[in-house]
Amino acid sequence: WGFPKGTVWVKHFDLEITNGVAASRRKLETRFLVKGSDETYGVTYIWDVAQTNAVLASQEGVDELIAIYNPDGSLLRTQAWRYPSELECRVCHNSSAGYALGFSTAQLNRDHDYDGTITNQLLALSAAGYLDASLTSVAAFRTLRPATDEARPLYDRVRSYLSANCSSCHHPGGPTTIAKWDARLQVPLDLTHILEKINPRNPNKSAIHSRISSQYTDRMPPMASSEVDQSNVDLMR
Repeated sequence: WGFPKGTVWVKHFDLEITNGVAASRRKLETRFLVKGSDETYGVTYIWDVAQTNAVLASQEGVDELIAIYNPDGSLLRTQAWRYPSELECRVCHNSSAGYALGFSTAQLNRDHDYDGTITNQLLALSAAGYLDASLTSVAAFRTLRPATDEARPLYDRVRSYLSANCSSCHHPGGPTTIAKWDARLQVPLDLTHILEKINPRNPNKSAIHSRISSQYTDRMPPMASSEVDQSNVDLMR
């Protein structure tokens, strides 16, 4: 993938203030990733309580504690939310990962509902004229398998999870200097060094499982999340 100067990617983040109630969603932030002449940079805008305006986050980033409630009104948890600084954006959106992390063939090779019209995202991009070659089929392309799709092999779902969540740093030439393994989906297993991070039949002594299970400073991913993704910890186990 290559992107012209001036490309802007936009991502919105909402959070249900009452767990499981879609109508309680609050707009938290909108992030922009901007491709300039010499570099790509990210900025974060924080929505106000009235949900009518958003202001640029400070250079240091911002932390917020948000009360999340059960449907009966009782307190479920206090959610720690991090609005990242521009420097934090660059950690994951790095040059060796191609900056736009989710904008990859495997990530986009899935159906999306475009206001009632359901079509594959790659085919939609092609039809809109964004690609330099016209696509008529996506059958030959890789695709990420949802962790919850039990009709798919466990191996495929785990490799998809690692690719989506870890490959931005864990790849040749990436920012990691100690844990050198390759999370990219397209790399054959015997070349990834993933098995070196696994203690057979002993998840609690396996590095990958321990890192995604941790709530401390050694957790992975190292930023942008304060909650353990228990369903995917179970999937990895």
